[in-house]
Parts: sequence; C-alpha cells; structure tokens
Amino acid sequence: MKTPKADVAAVSPWTAVSSADIQRAFDSEVAGKSGRRKSKRKISPDSLPSIREALVSVFGDDEELRKKAEAAIEGEDPETVLAPFLDAGPDWLVRCSVTDSMVSGVWGLKGFVLGSRGYLYFHPDFGVGDESECLPIVGVWDVSEDRSACWDSLKDAYTTYYKDFALPPFMGQWAQGPSDFLRDAIGAILERTPRLWLDVLNRLRQDTAGDDTDGSLIRSLAEKVSSETGMEESAVSGVLTMFLTGSERPSIKRGFEDLESQILVAAFVARIGMGGF
Repeated sequence: MKTPKADVAAVSPWTAVSSADIQRAFDSEVAGKSGRRKSKRKISPDSLPSIREALVSVFGDDEELRKKAEAAIEGEDPETVLAPFLDAGPDWLVRCSVTDSMVSGVWGLKGFVLGSRGYLYFHPDFGVGDESECLPIVGVWDVSEDRSACWDSLKDAYTTYYKDFALPPFMGQWAQGPSDFLRDAIGAILERTPRLWLDVLNRLRQDTAGDDTDGSLIRSLAEKVSSETGMEESAVSGVLTMFLTGSERPSIKRGFEDLESQILVAAFVARIGMGGF
C-alpha cells in the first residue's frame, strides 16, 4: 500500500493506506449491499453500506489490522478518518435542525467525491446514541456523468429514506439545501403520500397564526416564492392568504390545483429555510 497524500498519523491503522485503497474498499462495501432495502420505517442498521464499515474493510482479511481499525474508530467520527483521503468535503447537501427543544440537533445528508464516484450519506445528530453514527451510504453516482446524476441520486435517496432519517416533510423543524431540489423532492413525497399535506399545511398555518399578526410572514413568503419560481407574486400571495389565514382548512380529502400545490410546497420550503442555523 502507498503512503496517503495527507498525514493521518492520528489514526495509525490508516497511515499505510492510500486513497486508491479507500476507493476500492468503498466500491466493495457498496457492491456487497447493492440490493438496498427501501424504507419501511425503520431500516435495519445493517441494511445499508456505511462509511465506518468501508474504512475498516480496507484491511481485508488482515484480522489484526481490522481489530486495530475497529478499536481506533470506536467512538470516533468516521468523517475524521475519511477526510485526509478526499480532495474536498464532505459537504452538506441537506441540513436539518430543531430549535424548540432543550437539546438542539443538526442532521441531514452530505456528499463527497472519491475517485470516479460520488457518495451520499446520512449524517446523524452525533452524541445521541443513534445507530446511524456509522454514517450509512444512501446513494452513489458516477462523476463522469453530467451534474444531474448527483441530484438524481440525491432525490432517490431523499424520497426513499426521508422517514428513516427524519427529513421534511416527515420531520425537521428547519432545513436548508438547494431550494429547487427540496421543492422537487418534497413535492414528489407529498404526491405519493398525500396525508403528509396535513403536516405541511399545519406548520404553515401555525407559523402564520403565531408570527404573522401583521401579514409580514405571508408577504415575505410570497416574495421569496415569486423570486425563486418566477410565479406572479400576487397569485402566490392570494393562494397563501386563502390557505393559511382563510376558510380553507388543512384536509387530505381536498385535492389541490397544480398551481396551489406548487405554491404551498415552495412556501413550505421557504419557511423551513428561514431559521435554525
């Protein structure tokens, strides 16, 4: 094995490991669990490949080195071990948080490129004993493909595992990420699971009732939605006023017109991106 390009002396089992070795380990770990199980709430801890396991598996059948690696990474953030082998990142793609509980938390989806592949993984709220602190890998794409390959993989991962990893609209008081991506992914989830519209509408109505006595929240949302989507601000404002302050109560029985659905999803994405960080 070659000496890695970055100093990883702090994690001695990996000092004689190269980025190419890490790439092969990740490829093998993902391939070994390629028939990933779709979310059925909740996923089995060992049903997905993970960054932690890939880092240990780089030592193959060398039992002594594997034991050293397992001991070294026990209680360690696997990102710390992985980072020296990457040119950049990992980077947040979708980041969620809560601010209305005694203990704040941050979690979401992150990504990095290793060799010819990009990887997406779930980053939990560390320190709460979550089984996902192994950093499960939820998506892979070929970096030689166009930029859409990454976003297609991210959408597939998001819509598949949003329940398992508490992503909006299932949970998450606040969330930040590319607005167009979040609108697309959350819209797809709502189309597939209409009962979650109740959570979306209740969140918007509650925030409007609690924080919008002068109508400023609706005006702010209308302006942001119009700016990001190109929809007429007056049309956006009219739909938001009707659904968030008017007689239209949240109901999964009532269907939405396409424009209404687009506006409400965009307003939800805008609202959950307004705080928490």
